[in-house]
Amino acid sequence: VSSIDLSVRPAMPFITDIKGGHIQQDETELKLERNMYPEYRTRQVSVSTVPLGISRGLIRYLDKYPYACTEQLVSQAVPYVALKGRPEFGFDAGRAQDSIEKVIHILRSRQNSEGAFGFWAANSHVSPYLSVYALHFLHEARDNGYAVPEDMLEQGKKYLRQLAAQDIDDLADARARAYAMYLLTLNGEVITRHLNDMREKMDKLYQGKWQSDLSRAYLAASYKLLHLDDEARKLIATLNLHQQVTPDYENFHDQLAHNSQYLYILARHFPKLLKELTGTDIQQVMNPVNHGAYNSFTSAFTIMALDAYADVAGQAGDLNVSIKALLDDTEQDISIPPGLMPEMDIDNGIKSLIVTSKNALPLFHQTTEAGFDIDLPEDIVKRGIEIQREYRDAGGKVIDRIPMGEEVSVHIKLRAIDDQYHYNTAIVDLLPGGFDVVLETSRQNQGSFQPDYVDLREDRVLIFGAVHQTVQEFVYRIKPGNRGTYVVPPTFAEGMYDRSVRATGLAGKITVE
Repeated sequence: VSSIDLSVRPAMPFITDIKGGHIQQDETELKLERNMYPEYRTRQVSVSTVPLGISRGLIRYLDKYPYACTEQLVSQAVPYVALKGRPEFGFDAGRAQDSIEKVIHILRSRQNSEGAFGFWAANSHVSPYLSVYALHFLHEARDNGYAVPEDMLEQGKKYLRQLAAQDIDDLADARARAYAMYLLTLNGEVITRHLNDMREKMDKLYQGKWQSDLSRAYLAASYKLLHLDDEARKLIATLNLHQQVTPDYENFHDQLAHNSQYLYILARHFPKLLKELTGTDIQQVMNPVNHGAYNSFTSAFTIMALDAYADVAGQAGDLNVSIKALLDDTEQDISIPPGLMPEMDIDNGIKSLIVTSKNALPLFHQTTEAGFDIDLPEDIVKRGIEIQREYRDAGGKVIDRIPMGEEVSVHIKLRAIDDQYHYNTAIVDLLPGGFDVVLETSRQNQGSFQPDYVDLREDRVLIFGAVHQTVQEFVYRIKPGNRGTYVVPPTFAEGMYDRSVRATGLAGKITVE
């Protein structure tokens, strides 16, 4: 007896949705609305009286993140380092070791001659801020017992010193430079001259603006590490969790980026100020997560911040809560396992949950839905950008039928529709079943779109770059390998850091004769 295994890929990409909130001696209804295939499906609810509990959904989001630039790979590994000493999360030690070793191996291949890390390769296409972030991760991994090559760290320190000595062009530069100084100081280097120089320049150039900027927190932490407590206290005193932040996604900065890093600095270096925070203050970190305003970078830093917060504040309380599932007009009790941060799997037929809390402390709740959707979109989605795809034959005619063996040109057109410039946009184009990418021609740029990186995979093409108001086009070629009629999956685009930006086309069909 012989058998053949055939993998079946859904027509929609893997998507993770996290929703959450908090209640106090009250009840709330949680909706679970997606209809997903059972394979690789996750439907879970978690509850906790400590805010660290919301890390479960963020971990799930990072674990299934579909892209692989340097920042995203680092962010996926951050939970293994930050939460290593927390058995509640149930990390497998072997898997954690393998994941961190894999990221370190990739980082080594992407570290350029200056010591910075390229987005996709060891070249000059780098972000100073994210290079410092990658080095921060490596130092944290080393301090938590993982083997990190010393030459990588030394090369990275050379880059940090270079960055710390550079001039400041804007507040984004200031944040990168202050972060570099913090990491150098954290590793025992005395850079008081650089700190004083930057502070004087910021007071002169950005008076009235940098009092609420994150760069101030990193400078304050550096002064604190150098035992210059008065200087540290003056700087940190002007910051709080309620300051409004103007998003700057070109430089990976938004409200959650500010709040999570500020909370992390408080927990690590200003524990007295941390203990003065109220539940309303902490909720300023939770709100963006609860409303879906998170990305790979801010998810990882939120996990780091809440872990550091839990080390200082604790805030463990009895979990006095009940959860009922609404199923066909009947209620069904959900069994809650013991522990500070329990997580429950929810059956696919359940569309709604009623969570009731009798706690004096706030109860933080979160639902996670991750998987492949069964239902194809019925409407075109245009949020900030729009996308269109056409299949054309050798003569340039738009087609939905093609003879066996002939190549098809795939034309993807996209543009911004909100007068914004959307950096770091990911375009995902799933191939119809039975088709393959023609690698020889598809590696060449055949359109007006100038991507930062293109990833040609077996069943999809991933394109990364900036989208602006002018219509841009990316062209590649595919070729059928079997006759039949196939579903053409909808093309999909999203902002990797500004998750409010999203576009989806409609599904179609193509026949191979």
